[in-house]
Parts: sequence; structure tokens; C-alpha cells
Amino acid sequence: TKGRYKDGGSLFLEITAPGQAAWVYRWGANNNPYHIGTWADYSIAEARVEHTRAREWVKQGLNPSQQRKVLKVEASTSSTTTFKGLAEDWLESKRSGWSDIHYRKSRRAIERDVYPTLSSLPVSQITPAMVHKALEPLQNRAPESGARVRQHLGQIFDLGRIKGLRHDNPVVVVSGGSRSTGKLSAKQPALLKLADLGKVLRDTESANTSPVVRMALWLLSRSAVRPGELVPAKW
Repeated sequence: TKGRYKDGGSLFLEITAPGQAAWVYRWGANNNPYHIGTWADYSIAEARVEHTRAREWVKQGLNPSQQRKVLKVEASTSSTTTFKGLAEDWLESKRSGWSDIHYRKSRRAIERDVYPTLSSLPVSQITPAMVHKALEPLQNRAPESGARVRQHLGQIFDLGRIKGLRHDNPVVVVSGGSRSTGKLSAKQPALLKLADLGKVLRDTESANTSPVVRMALWLLSRSAVRPGELVPAKW
């Protein structure tokens, strides 16, 4: 029978014609319709789950119909965008500001050392462990080159965050190297003059590095903690 049958909490089963029934959540002062789905596609339990999600959006001041569209777009984008596609976008954005030699070397390093492991993976599904696996052979073979490629990867994933492909940067928690040479690194001379310190701070601000690394260096200069204490710290 045609009509609107209430389940509870403004969730209704609305029948418009024989065999045509849909779950609808009526929300707001104007009873705006949020169409959950047809009776054939959603059981009452499934409709109640979707109804609960929609009510939470309304409590947050969101339009549930628009919010569901946003989530669908994000899911579609994140599932079809690969690391290679993102890396190519990043390389193209850097091309005009780099020399031809630097561009070719950077591209070659990414193609040789990163693409074999990460190329076809969706950006949203790449984990820190995957990044470590891609970088480890290069870091063991050529630590300085590994550090540069790691920096590039950090910027590539920062671009991914800007594009809304993920909400974090998996490079942040990956260490800069994995092999110990057994040798102590050379000590850097202490900065005894304010002018020298100022130059270091200015160089840090203008360095071609990711925002996360730049903030870490800023915190180091103000807090004087050890790098090993800063990295795992919660701020």
C-alpha cells in the first residue's frame, strides 16, 4: 500500500507504487529527504546503519546527501590514482624550476629505485613499510642518493595530501638509512657567533625540503633536544 511507514528517528520506508519502496531519512526543519536506497538493496538493519551515519553528519552541521557525494568522489579518486601518476605530476611541477641535469637525475632515480616497488599502487594504500622497502636498497648502496630520493618522496606524498589522496605522509616515519658503517660521523664545529647561527637558521628556512622536516628543524633550534628525541615525540 502506498504511504510512508516510520521505523524510528525520522527513518521511513516510503512506498510510491506497487513494488517501489525506498528507505528515506527525513531531517531538518523542512524534513529534507536523504535517500538511503531501495527496499530491495537495503535490509532494515543496513538502512538503520546508514541512517545512524546520516544523523551523525546532521549533528555536525553537514548536509548528509552532499557528504555522501563527497565520500564517493574521494573513494573513486583514491582508488584510481597510482603513485606513478602522482609522482609524474610532481616531477612536472618541478621541471621549470630545475636545471635539465637535475631534472633528469631526479627522474631517473625515481624510475630506477622507486617505481619498481610503488609505481602501480594506489597512493592511499601505500604504507611506511612499503616506502622503507623501496628505499632500503638505495640507502644501503648510496646513502646520500637515498637521502635525496627520500626527500623527493616526502614532497610527492605532500602533494598527495594537497590533492586529498591521503591524510598523512608515510615518509615521515621512515628512517634516513638502515645500514651502520661502524664509523662515527664527523663532529660539526660548534656555532660560537650569532651571525653564524643566523645563517644556519636562514638556510634552514629556505632549504628545499618538506614542511614536516622544516618544522622539525625549527623545533630543534628552539628546544635543543636530540633528533632521536624529537622524531618520536608527541607535540
